[in-house]
Amino acid sequence: MILSVCVPLSGILRQGRDFPWPRPDSCPRCGGARLWFHGFVEGFFDGFMTGIWIRLVRCPDCKAVHRMRPAGYFKRFQSPVVAIRSSIVHRVQTGRWPLGMSRQRQGYWLRGLMAKAVPSWE
Repeated sequence: MILSVCVPLSGILRQGRDFPWPRPDSCPRCGGARLWFHGFVEGFFDGFMTGIWIRLVRCPDCKAVHRMRPAGYFKRFQSPVVAIRSSIVHRVQTGRWPLGMSRQRQGYWLRGLMAKAVPSWE
């Protein structure tokens, strides 16, 4: 599960594992209050040449491990929400993909949005 946290990516990159991540108040899965830090995982984001150390937290009550993620990024996406949104809006308004990013990547975003928005009848 992903925990969205309002932290600057540049600060995380600069300080690495020493970045002071805020401790969540409770587990989003079970509501338990005994979360503890559980190591790091390398995350990749647009605009950064190297991976960034992202904090993991663990809930001893439900045994879930949660990945903290900077606010402004969707789960499983490297691009900020703002970039994805502006790309899709440009496509809908003009019928063309904006220049600067690959057409395939932008199409993946649109297909993902459509899969979430349109129910499957199968």
